[in-house]
Amino acid sequence: FGVKLFDHVLPGCEKYEINTDLYWECYIRHLTLTIYHYSGTAKMGPSWDPEAVVDSQLRVYGVIGLRVVDASIFPTIITGNTNAAVTMIGEKASQIIKDYYANKDFNQMPIMPIKQERTLFVKRNIPSHLDEL
Repeated sequence: FGVKLFDHVLPGCEKYEINTDLYWECYIRHLTLTIYHYSGTAKMGPSWDPEAVVDSQLRVYGVIGLRVVDASIFPTIITGNTNAAVTMIGEKASQIIKDYYANKDFNQMPIMPIKQERTLFVKRNIPSHLDEL
């Protein structure tokens, strides 16, 4: 069939011998990407859900004055294009914020629950040979 293995070294992976596990790991780290719209990185959910980052009012748990208003709040990736859903989230957020400030008695505003003993950022163990990538 005349098939030949692609033997050009990827820029950034020159220090690894071609076709070794270390080379392919470097190659993958440089070239992988998603073809989907990014979503689900700041999951919306109840305060007792350890994976939830925002509540139903789009407020970030444990952070006062911060809301997330984008596709990252989807608990799961939606099956269609995210444009309409994100537009709806923006419209809903604007209404939530207007309602919040329409209440003149700020002393009576509901207090959002703060999750205890949560780790929002996890340090991942990265092999030492990939530190500089």
